Amino acid sequence: MAVDEVGNALSYNGTEWTSPTSADSSEHFLSVSCTSSTFCVAVDYAHALSYNGTKWTSFGQIDTNTVYSVSCTSSTFCMAVDNAGNALSYNGTKWTTTSVDSAGGGFASVSCTSSTFCMAVDAKGYALSYNGTGWTSPVTQVDTSHVFISVSCTSSTFCVAVDNDGYAFSYDGTDWTSPDSVDSGTSFESVSCTSSTFCQAVDGDGKALSYNGTDWTSPDTVDSTNTFSSVSCVSSSFCMAVDYEGNALSYKVFTTISQSSPTSGSTRAGTAFADQLATTGSSGAVSFTVTSSNPAFSVSSTGAVSAPNTLTAGGYTVSGTDADTFGDTGTWTYTLTVTAAATTTTTTTTTVATTTTTQPPRPDVTIASGRATVRGSQVLVTLLCARAACSGAAQLSRSVLVRTKHGKKTVTKRKIVVLASGTYSLATGSTAKESLHLTSAGRSTLAGVAKHPLQATLAVTVNRGSKATKTVLVS
Repeated sequence: MAVDEVGNALSYNGTEWTSPTSADSSEHFLSVSCTSSTFCVAVDYAHALSYNGTKWTSFGQIDTNTVYSVSCTSSTFCMAVDNAGNALSYNGTKWTTTSVDSAGGGFASVSCTSSTFCMAVDAKGYALSYNGTGWTSPVTQVDTSHVFISVSCTSSTFCVAVDNDGYAFSYDGTDWTSPDSVDSGTSFESVSCTSSTFCQAVDGDGKALSYNGTDWTSPDTVDSTNTFSSVSCVSSSFCMAVDYEGNALSYKVFTTISQSSPTSGSTRAGTAFADQLATTGSSGAVSFTVTSSNPAFSVSSTGAVSAPNTLTAGGYTVSGTDADTFGDTGTWTYTLTVTAAATTTTTTTTTVATTTTTQPPRPDVTIASGRATVRGSQVLVTLLCARAACSGAAQLSRSVLVRTKHGKKTVTKRKIVVLASGTYSLATGSTAKESLHLTSAGRSTLAGVAKHPLQATLAVTVNRGSKATKTVLVS
């Protein structure tokens, strides 16, 4: 974005400039700063205007003095300085004025890298920094003999300032260097830095100089009939400068765009595929063009790779060229490997039904009935049945004799409990006698038992002190 002295604004899209658009018909623009294609702020003698990507809107008058410079880092932070030593900060909603250099002869330029760092230079050679809450006092005069014209910072540890007699100064976060005469006798008009190893400066004679982190180049005449007014760089390979006659000159170092990963991909037959090309060494957006004839898969202008699910197994390669908005070019190639689809094997199993007569396993003991009675000890009884349910074939019951007193009379009762198959613990006391019984259920005759044998084992383990006795009862 560029602004002129009759209130016009012009934007550049990487290829061409728009026609001048009147944004401030009543005043002359002096400075503009953009953070994106949808946010810029421009200042004239006392007013500020913002740009949203479509139109300009006036903030109205923000100062009673002449605002010389503005620098924005986001849509919610800008810093402007005037010729009376005031700094005006913008928070996205309103402007706030702070007097910081009333004795310095007026600010000439300001450069901010974030909302917590700005550097401003004044007409008496002083430099003042902003830390997000306040400004330093103008204690040290950096340029003792001349007037600062412009300053550009890339971080809180690197700035470059130029004056009206061809001197340049650099800042390392703590100190400023001594004056370096790089354009003797000629007033600089503007400087722009993108890193500590690249700056571009323009002067009043239409000359440009670049800085590589150590030295400045000799002045190079690029606008022989006019005076530069400002320069802005986005990288070491692209800068744009404007002069007082309405001319714009671009500085461009053409580079070769290189393709980075991915350069290949793989998929299975019957499966669609997608990927994204990537590059290095470009400036701005990159567009891709396919040059292969009859490509098997497609690559869009943005580098999106897409292959249909109809490709058969094999290798496919598509190539083309790419270019960015600043004229850098390169080539690219992408190879897609399609492997055969996974096969599914179906095994059919034929089951032949057979009838087998299985005799029940021979039990350890066949019991028609059994009885175990233990007094004064602990008994464990296990009943194992060969059939699915013991309740229909055999029953294990527990009988207990319980004596209770009712007044002077003692009453003895027997309690019988039918137990399910399992392991049971039986403890007898001095006032009770318990018995365990295994009896047949259903048919009770010997003939019935023989016809429908009760296949079960009754194991009784009696613990007497440290000895254990196991008894198998059969009847």
